[in-house]
Amino acid sequence: MQQLFTFGGNDHLLQALLAESVRFLVVGGLAVKFYAAEREADDLDLLLEQSPENATRLFRAFANMEITPAFPQEAIAAPSERPQHLPMKSTLHYADLITRPDIDFEAEWANSQEALVWQNRVRFASRDLLLKLKRGSAREKDVADVALLGDA
Repeated sequence: MQQLFTFGGNDHLLQALLAESVRFLVVGGLAVKFYAAEREADDLDLLLEQSPENATRLFRAFANMEITPAFPQEAIAAPSERPQHLPMKSTLHYADLITRPDIDFEAEWANSQEALVWQNRVRFASRDLLLKLKRGSAREKDVADVALLGDA
């Protein structure tokens, strides 16, 4: 099984999320690195399943870590009409939580692949989902990621 690494307290964050069975997919730079080893990743981006049950599990994990997030539980409990980017960047964590109401999380979960981040077994978004998330972006990093993923 492929082994990847992330920075700072992100290992602790993953452990806490997994202990509470929070459903998420790794997306962003670390997920691109899963498919293209030459990609360097500097943070951890997690696409969350939006459901009341997952929101409860997420906030239980936050409580166990003694974290008070800067967003309400409702931000995860029910899909909003637009994507959300919820930063978790602090002195311990360098991560972003993402919600995307336009993505069928259940279908993407079925298409995801498993790998280790430190010693945590996590699910990585499919190449197709990463391309969907990055196509059309003018950000230099996203354009480079699309090329790395093999979609010129």
